[in-house]
Amino acid sequence: MPNYDVTPPQANDLNQVLRLLLLEKKVNTLIIETKELAQKLGVQSREVDYRVNALKWLGLVSQISSEPGVKNLLVTELGNKFINADRPTKTHIIRDILKQDSVFQEAVQYRKTALPLLKNILYEKIISPDSKWRSAKNNILSESSARRRVSCVIAWCITVGFIWKPSKLNRLSKLRPPKEISSRSSFLGLPNDNSKQLEKIRTAIEQLSKIHHPREGFTVGEITQFCKETWPGWRYPPTTSTNVGSSVRRTLQHHCSDAKYGGEGTARTALGIKPGDDKDLFRWHKDQELWSIRKSE
Repeated sequence: MPNYDVTPPQANDLNQVLRLLLLEKKVNTLIIETKELAQKLGVQSREVDYRVNALKWLGLVSQISSEPGVKNLLVTELGNKFINADRPTKTHIIRDILKQDSVFQEAVQYRKTALPLLKNILYEKIISPDSKWRSAKNNILSESSARRRVSCVIAWCITVGFIWKPSKLNRLSKLRPPKEISSRSSFLGLPNDNSKQLEKIRTAIEQLSKIHHPREGFTVGEITQFCKETWPGWRYPPTTSTNVGSSVRRTLQHHCSDAKYGGEGTARTALGIKPGDDKDLFRWHKDQELWSIRKSE
């Protein structure tokens, strides 16, 4: 089980973190002289601090004492088990630790999700009220801190094999013949092109609501990103000014009684939709600039 008494990790290079266990080890202790080690490794002192903190979060070491620039660490039983293990077992040990954490569980569950959407899923998980990923003062992490932690989660997941490298995914997509991309049916049987936009947008909001439960409303950008990643064939030639985002925005506005290009109150849209019409499908939350599916009263 990770050690939640320390702040969550933000050292992206997991291999560099684990290599610290092999430095200057004397019996069960590890002495880290931050400035000296930083100069040796060619990094800033704070990078060394990040790596030490990550070791503590993994439960491989615990801190005995700390002086300015020096950290005295005790290698735990799990840490010694890791040090004495062969390479495959080392990987299994780290994977087992990570699998006990809810954020990494989320990463594994949605590992096949497009990277931009996966990052949003992990961000929401990290800042949720019940998250164990807290600041040193036991507060919910700020947006910038949470985003940095998301990068760390992704990097660690790639290192231990929970998810593929984005570059590998890109290479695989480039190997697909163009006809296969344009002709195949994709998510929930909806065609991978720019048709059936209304159905795709409704599906996007429904799926985002499941992923980010209990959230129901989402920005145009979130909906657009989901659509672009789920139906990559939905795109327009460079000669037209229309893009996926503008199509999503237009469709939302044209099927909503309380929004006219982000307008006020119950203004009709360009299609003249009135409250209660069977085409009044979406709701505009102006105060939050979010869109959701209209629920029948």
